[in-house]
Amino acid sequence: MSTPSIATTVLNHPALGAIQGVRLEDGNIDQFRGIPHPELKLTLTLRTSDLVKFVKHSLDHGKPVIGVSINYRVGIFGFLASARAGLRGNYGLKDQACAFRWIQQNIGGFGSDPSSITAFGESAGGIRAAYLLDTDKAATGMLLLASELRFYAPVLAAGKGFGLPHDIKVRQYHMDQTNPLPGGTHGFASHALDIAYLLRNFEPWLTREDVELSKRFAEAVLEFAHDGKRDRDDVIAVGPDHKLQILSAEQYDAKYRDGRGKLLAEIGWKKCLTLGERLQGFPYPEFADILKVEHPVRGDDTRSWGPPYAPRLDGADSAIPAGESAYYLSVNRNKKSLALSFKEKQGADILRELAKKVDVVVENYLPGSLKKYGLDYETLRKLNPKLIYASITGYGQFGPYSDRAGYDVMVEAEMGLMHITGPRDGPPVKVGCAVTDLTTGMYATTSILASLLERNRSNLGQHLDICLSDCQVATLSNMAQSVLITKERDSGRWGTAHPSVVPYRAFKSSDGDILFGGGNDRLFAILAKGLGRPEWATDDRFATNSARVKHRAVLEKWIEEVTRTKTTQEWLDIFDGTGLPYAKVNDLMDTTQHRHVRARNMIVEIDHPSCGPMELINSPVKYSRSQPTIRSAPPLLGQHTDEVLREELGLNDAAIASLRQGGVVR
Repeated sequence: MSTPSIATTVLNHPALGAIQGVRLEDGNIDQFRGIPHPELKLTLTLRTSDLVKFVKHSLDHGKPVIGVSINYRVGIFGFLASARAGLRGNYGLKDQACAFRWIQQNIGGFGSDPSSITAFGESAGGIRAAYLLDTDKAATGMLLLASELRFYAPVLAAGKGFGLPHDIKVRQYHMDQTNPLPGGTHGFASHALDIAYLLRNFEPWLTREDVELSKRFAEAVLEFAHDGKRDRDDVIAVGPDHKLQILSAEQYDAKYRDGRGKLLAEIGWKKCLTLGERLQGFPYPEFADILKVEHPVRGDDTRSWGPPYAPRLDGADSAIPAGESAYYLSVNRNKKSLALSFKEKQGADILRELAKKVDVVVENYLPGSLKKYGLDYETLRKLNPKLIYASITGYGQFGPYSDRAGYDVMVEAEMGLMHITGPRDGPPVKVGCAVTDLTTGMYATTSILASLLERNRSNLGQHLDICLSDCQVATLSNMAQSVLITKERDSGRWGTAHPSVVPYRAFKSSDGDILFGGGNDRLFAILAKGLGRPEWATDDRFATNSARVKHRAVLEKWIEEVTRTKTTQEWLDIFDGTGLPYAKVNDLMDTTQHRHVRARNMIVEIDHPSCGPMELINSPVKYSRSQPTIRSAPPLLGQHTDEVLREELGLNDAAIASLRQGGVVR
């Protein structure tokens, strides 16, 4: 998509023209009193009448208006309008704060207080094309249109009466800009308001073709910003000369901080540089662009954690001859593999350059291990003050065990989980999957996302100290809380049973196992009736949960004597539709083939570059608008090395070949 076509699309769009008062017109340059467009050889004509038309059209629909318009020809214009008071404005305002003070002084008598104002005008260029994107484009593009010009929080708060769609978001920008209105803090910019207002109230102006044009504009911007030739933190802006430019966010701030430029698009992928291995790293990268740094010879340890391995197609080349391990495949989709040795000075230099560009670094080395390579938080923070740096270890960055290596099973044992897992009269056992690794990864993910949100306010990154031991203690939940309250030792292992609720466990059927959850007296009565023993519900030994806990042994023995008389399926049929919580105990094959699992699209097929078609577990969260997907198969070792070095750092083929020859990269 060429630059002129994007500029034409942006500047010709009815939404932009209606609000900004700008039209891009063909014809003789001398015909208009405008500014020549240097790229398109066309003319920009600034029409204040369009703004008046915008406001009057709103009044015709009974919509009071409050807003600030920026017009390059006439300067800053604060305006108020209502059906009762008409239109009043002031063109003699020197800045946005002055405009809002004028509005504040004159808002009385305009037919509405801010909480009920239902229309907004804001003139900085662009429209929020992400609002019109198809859901898959919105999810993968992460497109936000914003403006150098601030649209303030009190005005946005007034949108409650406007009924803005839930998916309209604002981009906080220039947080040092003071809001002159009472109760406000920082400034906002948003063209979501513009396009939402137009779609709601200017339907006679916006045709189906206009909406389609908006979608094409959004797609064009995505292509423009993601063609692999620019850093993905660029902005698309139009300066006072109306020339479309591609700038970094820093360049834009420096060049147009005074408000002379229009920021049309700001596209920022959340890049994450992962230094480390194993499951706890970053388990669900559906929205992020993950660069996975691996040893150039052996790669991630989990590549060799097999069998089982997914066999390779005939002729496929790989560093792991046996194939791709199931363990590795389970947690590495949507990542790019950069095979690099940071023990080599050039390798460490490369990672420091990448750290300047990314949003997040995730590492899981022993505390202090990366300092000698210049890859510790303090070093990288100086290069990128906005960096979120997550350190995931066994026992944390401080404490008596901080220098210990920690694997999932060790932490399960040390931090109480193994002690409460297993049959009542049997030995402690580990959980069937690496649950401590998984929960630590989820805590890491949520803390990273929280830090990114906090960074929008502080404009600073931070160091996250995340460890398996802390996360395991946190997941003990009510079990640990009971000990803290009673000051007594826990009651040990309960198998599938519950220490405080009876019956709440698995029972043997004639051909397997079935689990019942009689969580209250009503549910127990349903269970007793289904088992053919309705009298149990009125038996003093079983009529209340406290009594059932006291007489657990006899009740559970009697229940299992009954459940062994029928197959699992027969019991499922008996309790179907009764309201009782119950479940068959399935093995993993039955689980992956379960009709509910399949209906929920939890198993998806992807095409692996060396193993061919294979099924993977899908993301468990369903979004109402966004559609995160498995965009790429778990990468081969070093599959993206050349791509990352070339596109992120600008290295040419000769430089990459030299690094490869020196053993720095694979």
